[in-house]
Amino acid sequence: MTINFNDREIELRFTFRADMIYENIMQKSFKAQTETEWIVYFYSTYLAITDDTDLGLDDFILKLDESPKVLYDFIQWYVDFQSNNMKLIPKEKEESKNA
Repeated sequence: MTINFNDREIELRFTFRADMIYENIMQKSFKAQTETEWIVYFYSTYLAITDDTDLGLDDFILKLDESPKVLYDFIQWYVDFQSNNMKLIPKEKEESKNA
């Protein structure tokens, strides 16, 4: 999925770097429970993909306030991405369930 944010076209993709940036900022793993967590995870993903280290979190939030739909697009992309990943996890065989 491609989004436009901060005068950039960004192709969203999963990166471990985004997780590491998030954990460094928040001092915990991403749980997707609060708006703050979503915003910081989006910021972490933005940094990981663009290497735009000049944009601080406060400025990122100000830019996000100008176009809040981008956050909802990001959340939808993330939910869809995780849903597709769950389909890749092998299911237990029926025999093991009946054992």
